Amino acid sequence: MGEAGEEVVLYVYDLTGGMAKTLGQTLLQKNIEGIWHTAIIVFGKEYFFGSNGISICDPGTTALGNPLRTHSLGKTCLPEDVFQEYLRGLEQDTYSADKYNLLRHNCNNFSNEISQFLCGNSIPSYILDLPNEILNTPFGQQLAPILELFSNSIGIHPGVRRSGSDFESLNNDIDSARKQSALLEEKRNKLNEKLEKREKRKKKKKDKNKHLSDQFCIDSEPSSSRKYCDNRKKMSENGTNGVNNGVDRPATVIAENDAEDLERKELELKRKERDPPIVFPDTINVQNELERLVGLIDGRINPDDMQYVAELDQYMLENEGSWALGEGFLSFVGRLLNDDQLVSEVRETILNILAAGALKDDIILVLHQDRREHILMNYANGFDKLPLLEQLALTLFMCNLFENSSTSEWLLYISEWQLGSSSVSNIRVTTKVAVNSLLSEDKVLQDRGTALVHNLACKEVKTVVCIAFDIYM
Repeated sequence: MGEAGEEVVLYVYDLTGGMAKTLGQTLLQKNIEGIWHTAIIVFGKEYFFGSNGISICDPGTTALGNPLRTHSLGKTCLPEDVFQEYLRGLEQDTYSADKYNLLRHNCNNFSNEISQFLCGNSIPSYILDLPNEILNTPFGQQLAPILELFSNSIGIHPGVRRSGSDFESLNNDIDSARKQSALLEEKRNKLNEKLEKREKRKKKKKDKNKHLSDQFCIDSEPSSSRKYCDNRKKMSENGTNGVNNGVDRPATVIAENDAEDLERKELELKRKERDPPIVFPDTINVQNELERLVGLIDGRINPDDMQYVAELDQYMLENEGSWALGEGFLSFVGRLLNDDQLVSEVRETILNILAAGALKDDIILVLHQDRREHILMNYANGFDKLPLLEQLALTLFMCNLFENSSTSEWLLYISEWQLGSSSVSNIRVTTKVAVNSLLSEDKVLQDRGTALVHNLACKEVKTVVCIAFDIYM
């Protein structure tokens, strides 16, 4: 995957092959362009959902042939193995074959969910709104029971279904490829070191020969030899070696080209030498914070919710994967953050634990469970009204999310949602937290704000930060 990310594309097919556009007005008393089937194209494969569950194939090789149209949904910086693990979770639960419903839980709902997971964007509304448009017509209402009856037998069959064994095989292939990639990277680094040493030796030898040549010109026959050597030296410095090639290049052109080359090399060097993000890996004692959390909430919340503390213990202390955190985990976090009956220390403590978890590679899978409710970002949006200790814990959490590229990209999502009368997005909230921290009178919070702004700058979102300063100052 390139530095800019992997492109995510939506393929749109018309299941009726154009008949819907012809017969729509007659049957539904409504003009419709088509009955849409969609698929997500990413990492060189086509992914979609049907009565067989989640399927995968080479792009454009289903029974529907080539798509009617395509939409670019954006780019993702998520690694492919994280995406595959996410798909595995979906096919075992939300998007298993038995959950398929032609009208209410179909390929387009799947495409929309995958798009939001990969790049934070929804698929076009004209696709998602089509079932309701049809059902709101008299004929559509009559047709609905029949479609419900036959929905499980309707689907696109590419011949490749993601079974459990297929996924395990794919996972093994990915692990093998990752190890192979690491070995190749190690070999590449060694080769680069050898080439660098060779270039240094060549330069040293060239400088030595030049010095000897200059010395020879000084010591040899006076006028003619010295004149020859002077001319040779000038030609060497100009890079012509005495050959004109029939083209006279003006000095200004040469200077401009050299300046452009120099500027390009400087930019490449700056990109390579960009400072790493500022994170705080050793700030939180997770075991102490978990014990503190139990003491603060035991007997004050629904006893059933204590299972989520046990899951958090598994994830944080026993190094289990994010699968240890159940589907309701983020809702549990939301109850802790928004229950006014609980003391502020509860919110501070759960945020401190999440700040330590933010350093884990697979925390992105947990964050993407929040793509509908926006529990974390809605809470963070009220940053300026929070007590100082909650502010410190929240900024620690956000700083540590910059440890991994996928979680830092999550903080920078630009997709908006409505919160009251305001439009909110992840990048707006992240910037708001950074700026308010910088303006705080507390020294530690100022330092965290500085770290956030530094991390945002490393991700090349300086413009966003500048706009935020204009708003808040």
